[in-house]
Amino acid sequence: MSVEISGELEGLDQVLRRFRKAPEVFERYMRGFFNKALPMIERAVKQNFSKVRPGGKYKINNTGAHMSSVSHEIRGTGARMQGIVGSPLPTMPFVELDTRPHWPPRRPIIYWAMRKLKLKGTELRAAVRGVQRKIARHGTKGGHMFERAFEATKEKVGELWSSTWAEAVTKEL
Repeated sequence: MSVEISGELEGLDQVLRRFRKAPEVFERYMRGFFNKALPMIERAVKQNFSKVRPGGKYKINNTGAHMSSVSHEIRGTGARMQGIVGSPLPTMPFVELDTRPHWPPRRPIIYWAMRKLKLKGTELRAAVRGVQRKIARHGTKGGHMFERAFEATKEKVGELWSSTWAEAVTKEL
């Protein structure tokens, strides 16, 4: 399962037309753009993990595993180049997005309750069962870390896009 949040950058068609005869130049500038934009988005995603979930009481980050799994990469070449910020963890979509009511596994909730609520013994078991019942009735609210990071960096990424191609056009054409 994967989650995709994507955006279109204005002016790509115009840039492609201008650099059609010089694909290596296009790729060099595109790679430079991604090398600046992707770490910026990745940083924003990771910062969102340490914030309290919107409308919630606890921070999204429990063990740090989800946050530390976030990385970026550049795939493809030329006009088919893509910049990706994501996580290989199969549980990330459930942390990012809201879930429908379901009966969750006990282990992660036990670990969470021990760390966050400092509970043991029968109190721990009762709390875990209560959390499971609540999730079974209402589902969970996602953290929307990627979505919020994309929105927060959209303007800066757009400015970076414009300045990258303005520089390319003045230097190369």
